[in-house]
Amino acid sequence: MSIKNIFKCIGSDNTTVSDEILDKLGVSFEVANKDSKKMAELSRELKRDMGIVYCIVPFCHTAEADAFGSTVVFDSKAGNRINQSFVKDVESLESIDPIDFSTGRIHEILESIKELKDAGEKVCLNVTGPITIATAIVDNRLFYKLVRKDREVVDKLLGKIEESLVEYITKGVNAGVDIISFADPAGTLDIVGPKVYEDLSGKSTLRVFKRVEGVLGDSVVHICGKTSTSLEESGLINSRKVSSHGNSYGEVIENYKSEDGDVKFIGHWCIKREKNDKSLVCCDLL
Repeated sequence: MSIKNIFKCIGSDNTTVSDEILDKLGVSFEVANKDSKKMAELSRELKRDMGIVYCIVPFCHTAEADAFGSTVVFDSKAGNRINQSFVKDVESLESIDPIDFSTGRIHEILESIKELKDAGEKVCLNVTGPITIATAIVDNRLFYKLVRKDREVVDKLLGKIEESLVEYITKGVNAGVDIISFADPAGTLDIVGPKVYEDLSGKSTLRVFKRVEGVLGDSVVHICGKTSTSLEESGLINSRKVSSHGNSYGEVIENYKSEDGDVKFIGHWCIKREKNDKSLVCCDLL
């Protein structure tokens, strides 16, 4: 297993929003992260401003950890970040419940998808991978101490996270999302190392993918290039290059979806970057 072949990411995990756009909409960035209608408005404005195919929600990778109980600082310039982890000791791990999708920011995100689809938009749902969520709801040092000394506790925590991710993706699909952008920035092979990736991170992500594969319908999961190449280096997926057409990467994806209704997972690239050719990399789960 080599980390040399891991995709080099040059993008940011967060969306930067200018004061001009927020002033135009007459909304604060925090409100736009918490109210479905304002979220949809900002997503539409960002789509127009960036000249992209998809309206993207949410605007960061903190939504799931927020729903699990961690606190978030909303920052339109530096990006949203976790301010305080929900769990700081082993005893508190038992208090972690699966995500309640009927309330809070994560509920508003799902509602914003419906708002956008009703307006005729194509929608991309940002979904965060299990290790990034785990290290955002549990103090980082505690989490990796448990990885070394109490895997049963870690496996139980990841089980709750995986269950919630499967439900989140399923609800996104049911709301009409066109594409799920899946990234696990804190859980890639080059970050956690070969042993933790092979034993923990990669397998957790693969379990989520296998459970949602049958419910995707017309939706496609776009796997962050770092995550997809980590999975392939670990022997958990195979990849194959295909060609399509379009004036942008998003258009190429949408055109290939209409040409090949069986495509479920795409990877080895960044959804925020353009490509010089008209190719995609399809990923097959093993």
